[in-house]
Amino acid sequence: MSQYVRFFLRVDDKFVELRNFSRSSRIYGAVEEFAPYGKVRPLTSHSIKMAIESLEYVREHNEEMIKQIRAQIKSVYEFRNSAEEKLEIINGINSSLDDIDRDNQECAYEICFLELLRDMIEDQLGRGTECMVDPFEYIYAGVDCDDPPEVESENLK
Repeated sequence: MSQYVRFFLRVDDKFVELRNFSRSSRIYGAVEEFAPYGKVRPLTSHSIKMAIESLEYVREHNEEMIKQIRAQIKSVYEFRNSAEEKLEIINGINSSLDDIDRDNQECAYEICFLELLRDMIEDQLGRGTECMVDPFEYIYAGVDCDDPPEVESENLK
């Protein structure tokens, strides 16, 4: 069974799903310690910031891997293999580059999504008494939760 981390916006007593991500996504791993299984928990700016930092680390690591792979491509030209063999090696390496680039693009999208959630919470915090919602119970996340989701009973403000 495929698991999904789901993000919700809470408006009064209603939950509106904003987005879900499969277990194979990077964001799933970045938020799974904050998102309970079968229920939802409100997210804080701090927890979202930690998830963003985790995804940014992945992107930085990927960039280092890309540099190393490009260096490998340069070394292939010095091999004493035939031109056909060299092209086959380079095509295999380029396939790895494509995979890493796709991973970085997904991370960038997921970071933007999390930054939007963080900005929504901080916007509510900045409104002070004008705030229409409790910013600590505004954005929720959970893994494989029902619709409408059950809120985790433990208060983690």
